[in-house]
Amino acid sequence: YNGRLNGETEPSFEFANPSMFTIDSLYDEHINGTTRNASYYMANLGLLSRIRYPAGGCTTFSYEPNAYSKDIRRDHTTGFYPYLKNDSTNAQTGGLRIKSITNYNSYNVLTDSKRYSYTLENSTLSSGIQLYFPRYHLFYDRNTERGPEAVEFISGNDVNSYGTGNIEYSRVVETSSDSSKIVYEYSNYNEIQDYLATTFKPI
Repeated sequence: YNGRLNGETEPSFEFANPSMFTIDSLYDEHINGTTRNASYYMANLGLLSRIRYPAGGCTTFSYEPNAYSKDIRRDHTTGFYPYLKNDSTNAQTGGLRIKSITNYNSYNVLTDSKRYSYTLENSTLSSGIQLYFPRYHLFYDRNTERGPEAVEFISGNDVNSYGTGNIEYSRVVETSSDSSKIVYEYSNYNEIQDYLATTFKPI
């Protein structure tokens, strides 16, 4: 649904090519190349584009790629616990968001429209926060009854999802064709972050 099945050539659909990934000495994963980048074209397939009404007229929908300026990282710097990183630039991620909704009457004449922007107030930066990026290569050591053991997973699919959606927005502005605006603001990870409990109180 989010365009990561992007039509790029892979050895197979079942497994990812290990050369696509690098696990460094600190166990951080690095994705090489673009074969795991989301595709706007593939994400757009099957989306609702038009509604025609029995009495005449229609509503059309247009979309654009999701974008973010902050993302939740999990790497060695925090022991692979999540932390919020400010990227200070806009970057695209999987999935699409609504760009505009346009209404026409039975004579195909434009009656009204709404446009949507997803930027922070007085800024060109996206209000989006990328909640997770699919991980395709997982490697760690563990202790067993037989002694130390290395565990490695490589898959063409996400081997470890950390959430159900990959992005959230804190601010969305709806602008109508008469130039009126509605500003929607939402609670988000920037305000309500995950913290590792260091002390526990008895119930």
